[in-house]
Amino acid sequence: MSCVCNCFFCKEQRFSLNKSIGLPGESSIIFEDENVFITPDIAPIIAGHFLIVSNEHITSFGNADKETTNSLNIAKEYIQNSVFKGQKILFFEHGAVIERTVACVDHAHIHVIPLTKDIDIDGFLKERVPEFVTSQKIKVTENALRKCAVDKQPYILYQKSDEDAWYYPLDILLPQFFRLMIALVYDIKKPYDWRTSYASEESKELFKKTLSLALPNSKIYFGGE
Repeated sequence: MSCVCNCFFCKEQRFSLNKSIGLPGESSIIFEDENVFITPDIAPIIAGHFLIVSNEHITSFGNADKETTNSLNIAKEYIQNSVFKGQKILFFEHGAVIERTVACVDHAHIHVIPLTKDIDIDGFLKERVPEFVTSQKIKVTENALRKCAVDKQPYILYQKSDEDAWYYPLDILLPQFFRLMIALVYDIKKPYDWRTSYASEESKELFKKTLSLALPNSKIYFGGE
C-alpha cells in the first residue's frame, strides 16, 4: 500500500521530526529487515521506550501480511533478547485498522516499554475507562487480528514479554492510552502526550538514553547522520 497521507513513519517523511529537533534519524534504527524496523520513540515516556514500525504504510499490524507478521515476531525476539536481555517488557499497540481514526499515527507501530513494576492492565482498563472497554479481552492470533482489519474493528493490544498477547475490540480507539497508563503507574510528572513533549530537552535526553541501551548491538553513533 502506498502512502497517500503526510505520515512521518513512511519513507518520504521518516525521521523528519527527529531531524527538526537535532536527533538522529536513520542511524537510530537498531534493527531492520524488509518489513519492519526498531527505533526509539521520539518522546520516550521512560528510558527504554522503543517502537517497532512497519516499513509499508499499513494502519495496524492487524492489516499486516504473513511476512510482516513474521518480521514483527523476529523484531520482538531481537529487542527482548539482544537489548533487554530477558528483562520483563511490555508490548502494546493501538490498532487503528482504518485511516483517520482518533489514534495519533495511523501507521502500524508497537510500543516497547521495560517493566520495573508489574501492571495489572486489565484492572487498569476496567477502573479508568469502563465506558470504552466494554468487551472481554481476546487472545491474539493472526486470524483474529486480520478479522479486526476486515471488519474495520479498532483494538488495543498488549503483551508482557513472551506471555500470551491479548486484545480488546473497541468502538472508539483511545489515543495514547497506554502512554497515559505508564505515566500514571510510574508517577511521571512530564506530559505523556508526545506531541507536546518531544521537543523538550528532557525528552531528547530520554531518547539518547534509550538509544544507548541498544549499544553495542547496533551501528548507532551520536553526533548526527
